[in-house]
Amino acid sequence: MNRATLDFSHLISVLWRALTDSPVKILFFALILALCLQGTRGLFDEDETRYAECAREMLISGQFLVPQRDFRPHITKPPLTYWAIAASMKVFGINEWAARLPNAVAFGVTTFLLVLLASKLWNQDTGRLAGLIYMTSLVPFAASNIITTDTLLGMWEVCAVWAFVNCYKAATRRQARIWSYLMGLFWGMAFLTKGPAILPVGAAILIFWWFHRRAFKLFPFGPVMLGLFVLTGGLWYLLLILNDFSRLQFFITEQVTDRLIGNVHHRNSGLLASLYIYLPTVLLGAMPWLGILLKKAKTTLVSKAIFQDEGLFLAYFWFLIPLGVFSLASSKLPLYILPVFSALSLLTARHLTKANIHTGSFTKWLLTWCCLLVVLKGTAAYLPFQQDARRLVQHIPVLSQPDMQIWSLTETFIDGIPFYTGKDILYLQWHTENKIAEANLEDRLNQNKFSGLQVILLVPNAMEQACKELLLAHNVRIQEMGGYKKSKILQLSFN
Repeated sequence: MNRATLDFSHLISVLWRALTDSPVKILFFALILALCLQGTRGLFDEDETRYAECAREMLISGQFLVPQRDFRPHITKPPLTYWAIAASMKVFGINEWAARLPNAVAFGVTTFLLVLLASKLWNQDTGRLAGLIYMTSLVPFAASNIITTDTLLGMWEVCAVWAFVNCYKAATRRQARIWSYLMGLFWGMAFLTKGPAILPVGAAILIFWWFHRRAFKLFPFGPVMLGLFVLTGGLWYLLLILNDFSRLQFFITEQVTDRLIGNVHHRNSGLLASLYIYLPTVLLGAMPWLGILLKKAKTTLVSKAIFQDEGLFLAYFWFLIPLGVFSLASSKLPLYILPVFSALSLLTARHLTKANIHTGSFTKWLLTWCCLLVVLKGTAAYLPFQQDARRLVQHIPVLSQPDMQIWSLTETFIDGIPFYTGKDILYLQWHTENKIAEANLEDRLNQNKFSGLQVILLVPNAMEQACKELLLAHNVRIQEMGGYKKSKILQLSFN
């Protein structure tokens, strides 16, 4: 090995040590990783565009208490995610980077808190490893670039577990009481982010408390803690229910029963779906640390180490209970189990405690992986994803013309078009019942006949032929503009 190679390896090791020798530096490293190329990819319909558009409508309408979609009440999720995105867009403008900023910050904070949490449970070396493992794991990194509630929820849950562990480790009753109160606030913020989705992680810490209750200086779930939780997480629900009592049934049905035992959302129901939704998510998401985790976890699970090491005890239940609950639930999406990756990071770090993260080979390997993650993020901006709403608007520039109206016969909201164009969409009804429709297509055609309108119409593929026949019967000129997801896009010119 020549001198130049040795000097380069030494430089890399020095740089790595400078980036990872304290929790704050790891926080900045995670933020750099998350924010790099954060706005290059367009928003995807329909989850990303839904959250971004609801936040944009908050800014336009000034209505922050009741989230809106197509300027109609949309309360399927609590408002904290919308508030965070709206605040970001208020400061940085209505764009992809601003819309994704809250999740990038949440990713960095989660990484930072995992360093503190693992340091409290074990030691500082394990803490640094836990943070590095989380921020370089594939699924948490990818989730920081996707606009959903899950990354924010994961952050608040880690905040709550961190406060719980500090309550457990507190030197005095006064310190334990303060951490208990903070835990109530953090659980409240988590509930305001995604409602009852906090329960599986909450169950994990309840089990930990039961097995270790004699070591606590006070009962951590006292009335003040619960009051702070209810005040922070429940006040929004209470205000909406007092305004309209029928919303109580909606919240119970929408956020609990439909997701646990119903199939209303048609999201991979059935236990078998866990094998092709969650198993690949865990296996791929834990890369590049998967081999280490699998090698060590089997030995730990069949030994008494899980009961002898309080940190392992907490991490295993934190992993197993959410994974089990979401596997049994009827509604399944990959990012629902994002909270288990915090636990996986703790488990992997504990098994790697004796590893020297400042060796040249380890440093070069992990920096190479970080560069690959950023390259993958940038590459995604150039891949022709069908659900990319920005690509749609760019490829059909007439959508942005001032006098162009946009109509849709689809039975789901197309949120990306109003986000990128600033235009409202008129949702119309065909022969079937459309819950989001505002008018009937044929009535609309009769009203606007000979009006000289220019219209872009989105038509589901199954309705295309019948719709064209109706349009031609009204002497409407039709120009095909391509497709978007499962719909055709038609430009209409009225004589």
